[in-house]
Amino acid sequence: MSMQYYLILLFIIISGCATQLPPAGPNSMPMERANQIIIRTQDDPTLAYRGIASILTDQGFIISSSDAILFNITTERQHLPASFMVESITSRATVQISSQIRTQGGTTTVVLTGRIWMGGAERRIRHETRSGQDRNSWNALQKIASSYPGGRVLYARN
Repeated sequence: MSMQYYLILLFIIISGCATQLPPAGPNSMPMERANQIIIRTQDDPTLAYRGIASILTDQGFIISSSDAILFNITTERQHLPASFMVESITSRATVQISSQIRTQGGTTTVVLTGRIWMGGAERRIRHETRSGQDRNSWNALQKIASSYPGGRVLYARN
């Protein structure tokens, strides 16, 4: 094989690695491309599960699946409620929010993640500097997390 082939292969490998960021967090400030918001609380997992379900529905999300044993909740794929539209947008994306509640060592964690669909493309909701639906979606996750009473909000990337 020619040297040109190896150079092209090396370029593809290097450029692929450059776009991947390693896992990070949890931190009190969102890092680049954070895709999880973690709420730490002293609440019992059952109370945390009910609390996050209540916050989701109070803020206009419809729950599509819920598991009271594993403490998982997923919302319907839907347009963001108007209360999350920080920036005026003409195209409407749809989002889906998921939460997982876990407990370890007396501390309960609620992990919020989400997916966004725009123009047929699907990706994770993540902290980004660009504006529009990406920012609105991230702000929605933050608003949900900050609505949890007495919780400490952290950010992570996996």
